[in-house]
Amino acid sequence: MRTAAASIMSRLVYWAPHPALAITLAAAMAHSAAGQLVPGQGLGAVEGDARARFSDRVREQVAALVGEEAVKAAQCDPALEEAIRRLGDPSVSVRESATRGLRHSDHSAAEILVCLRDHPYDLEVRIRALTVVVDRVVQAPRGALGVSMQPATIGNRPGVTIQELIAGLPAERVLRVGDRLFQIDGIVVTSNEECIAAIQSHDPGELLRIKVARPRRGADGKALLDANGLPLEDELEFAIELGSDDVLDQANRERGSRRATQNFGDERRKAVLELIEGWLPQARQLPLRSPREASKERRPADDLSPVAPVAPAGKPRGD
Repeated sequence: MRTAAASIMSRLVYWAPHPALAITLAAAMAHSAAGQLVPGQGLGAVEGDARARFSDRVREQVAALVGEEAVKAAQCDPALEEAIRRLGDPSVSVRESATRGLRHSDHSAAEILVCLRDHPYDLEVRIRALTVVVDRVVQAPRGALGVSMQPATIGNRPGVTIQELIAGLPAERVLRVGDRLFQIDGIVVTSNEECIAAIQSHDPGELLRIKVARPRRGADGKALLDANGLPLEDELEFAIELGSDDVLDQANRERGSRRATQNFGDERRKAVLELIEGWLPQARQLPLRSPREASKERRPADDLSPVAPVAPAGKPRGD
């Protein structure tokens, strides 16, 4: 992660019409990419094979959004070409407005990359557009089951215990409070973090295969116990079509509660940065010059994308 962000930072200053602006935008991209992990959150809390498995799955998700095949299948329509062109408008206010507009447009991250591949935009335009690409990928909806949970504390039995079912999400249709979720897609899970990572590494609408152990209850509703005093359980298997974490966020806001689940967007940030790094120019070793000396030099044209050569940066711009 540090390597990708540092590489992006090191490759921008010389190429930008405004070195200070390049530093600002590069820092924004690096910050968006690196993020700040909260203790106990992210895949840092998932260890061993589970961590590698979920990380690989997230990379597949990101590749589906901005990988080589996604870019090949996408197109740059005239409206998007014009929207990206406005990122380089002489007016700062227009550039800022255009960046916000692109961020909230319906165009996919892959379509933005196609435009960058096919048109000679200057570096500031590319930085702004790539920052939007990073945000789009990181914020793309993740799968959601719709439960709150805590680690199971029943002897040595693995899994997590369902504490609450969130209305409007698929778990409420098949699970019950008190179920012990112990397997996802054939893999035993042992912590909240592993469960969350496994769920969020799937897209909304995907089928998630889970196994739960449901406590047996007597006619009076009390849990039945075995000879060792542990609850008797029935194992059940479900294939559940996942909802979206956008719905989960909205449900939590309506309930006035903080979101209980962690967001594993940091893994997406790492993966997307590795993919888009090739869309920026290579760094060059240059002698230190004063701004006045640098302004007298003609900056050479160079390739600013993996495919198409891009025209040299223009004069400094501003309102």
